[in-house]
Parts: sequence; structure tokens; C-alpha cells
Amino acid sequence: MNQPTREEHEELKKRVEQLEQEYAALKGQTEPIKITRLEIDPRGMQEMLVQANKQLERIIQTQTDRSEKFDTIERGLQALKQELNTHSNNWLETLQKDYDEYIARFEQIETTMVTKDEMKETKADITNIRATQSDHGEMLKTMATKDDIKTMATKDDIAELKDLILKFLPKSPES
Repeated sequence: MNQPTREEHEELKKRVEQLEQEYAALKGQTEPIKITRLEIDPRGMQEMLVQANKQLERIIQTQTDRSEKFDTIERGLQALKQELNTHSNNWLETLQKDYDEYIARFEQIETTMVTKDEMKETKADITNIRATQSDHGEMLKTMATKDDIKTMATKDDIAELKDLILKFLPKSPES
């Protein structure tokens, strides 16, 4: 790298001082500009502001209308939720009641089925009893009644008859 010489350095220093003096001189010559009034197409700007205000009013009105509609919808939704909840609870209660009735009927059917089985067994018992009675009836027909027994001989009668028979029989020589 080349190092500036003393002369070059002095020359650059003078040049900087000269530029600072020129700047100071120019700075003193200019004054700040004061703007008293600035107009930028006032008609076009005013019309744009009027249009923007109208659009804002329409947006505000639309927002208000929508807010009212949302409130109405929200109230309707709450009413529907309440009604759905009521119907759901009623349905569940009815379902539970029907379930309880079905269980009761099922138990009644089971009882009836047991009763029918018992009735079949009872019918079988009755049939056996009838058969037994029939057998007993046959036996009773062949058995003697009191009247039959009155006319029958007793042990005493048989003993008397034996004595009579022995009396009339000849006696054997062995005795």
C-alpha cells in the first residue's frame, strides 16, 4: 500500500477546510421555506372522503344488521338446543320406560313358560292318577263289598261246619 506523503496530506487538509467554508457560506444564504397553504386537488379529495364516509356508513349499518341477525340466530339456536335437550330427555325416559315394560313382560313370559311346563307336569300327574283310579276301579269291582262280606262265612262258621262234617264222617279205625 502506498502511504500518502506529507505534501499530499497537507493538500487534502486544505481541501477539506475549503469545502467546510463553502458549506458554511451556502448555509447562511438559504432560509427555511414556510408553507402557509397547501392545496392538493380539494374537490377530488373531498369527493373521495364523502364516498369513503358513505361506504363506512353502509359497512356500519351492515355490521349492525348482521349483529342483530347473529343475535336472532343465537337466540334461535339456544331455543333449538333447549328443545333438542327436552326431546332427548323425553325420548330417553320413554326408552327407559319401554325397556322396563319389556323386561316386565319378558319376566311374565318366563313365568308363563314355567307355569306351562308345570301345567304339562300336572297334566301328566292327572293322567297317571286317572290311570291309577281306573286300575283301582277295576280292582274294586272284583273286591267284595260289606254286603258281600255279610253273606260270606266267617271263621266261626267255618269251624262249626268243620265240626259238623267231622261228626258225620265215620271214624277211622286207627284212632
